[in-house]
Amino acid sequence: MESLNNSLFARLAWKMTSNQSLLWVDSLRSKYLKNGISLLNAPTNPSSSWLWKGLLKNRKVVEKGACISIYSGLNVDIWSSPWIPLMPNFRPIPNANLDVCPSLTVADLIIPGEQGRPSPLHSEAWLLLWGLKLQARLKHLLWKVAWDILPSRAKISCFVVSDDPVAWVCPFCKGPLATLSHLFLECNLSIALWSSSPWQISTSKFAIRPISYWISAILSPMASFGIPKPEVRKFQLFATLVMDFIWRARNLLIHDGLQPFSSQAIVQVSSSLNHHITAWRELDLPTLWVPPVVGYVKCNFDVVVKGSFAVAAAMISDDMGNIIGVAT
Repeated sequence: MESLNNSLFARLAWKMTSNQSLLWVDSLRSKYLKNGISLLNAPTNPSSSWLWKGLLKNRKVVEKGACISIYSGLNVDIWSSPWIPLMPNFRPIPNANLDVCPSLTVADLIIPGEQGRPSPLHSEAWLLLWGLKLQARLKHLLWKVAWDILPSRAKISCFVVSDDPVAWVCPFCKGPLATLSHLFLECNLSIALWSSSPWQISTSKFAIRPISYWISAILSPMASFGIPKPEVRKFQLFATLVMDFIWRARNLLIHDGLQPFSSQAIVQVSSSLNHHITAWRELDLPTLWVPPVVGYVKCNFDVVVKGSFAVAAAMISDDMGNIIGVAT
């Protein structure tokens, strides 16, 4: 019975957290959640009603899957609110040496004038991007680059003041302001990687344009570079892996002081490309279900483990292929 009550309270807490337009939600919010405080951050009070105490007791269940959608970001605390989908608990982890500002909100990170800006790609290009046969992490990288929202030094310099003259230069070549266009298209490391391509890729004409033009070119390489149709998928994989390597190498250099070498970078990108192509070939092989011996049944199962969370599913079929039962 206690588990049932907790699950019911957790369901109500989810309705509260997701700001559903319900009378009881509005009533509780006006009484307990003032000044923009959310249920996840609300303080406990011994004089609260039993309903409110039940919601607070079970909000940890909601925290496991609650992530805030950012609009203005005015009431979203950077460090305590869950707002980054790919981070543990949806919260950033500050550096141990960082002096955390307790009043910093997501709105403080949004550059004025950037809200409501037009999409950098047309709708067909977005469909092409999300339809790429790539890992979700790599597609999200292309998405972030298209919107120019990666925390490059040029982007950070818009809202952080520094007296250090080299604070915002390219970490690789110590050249100009480290914009994404320079990092991915103009820097010595990026030029070396693009030059190692089996195709004739010229990045110079894209370096002077918004970085979204480069993403458009990757999504439509036949028109942009004359890539033959049978090689489009391989080219898109290569281009994405190059950008992924450059961004990871940039982070390793800034945070760990690991200087990449062009020759080693070319070898690593080539090796990663070959591994992905091999995986493609294995996935493209037809998968046939083999029925059990007559009179027997077969149980097919799979398990997914992610962090502290796991899901198992099983399906039992007879020798005719009829599904007898499914369990998760």
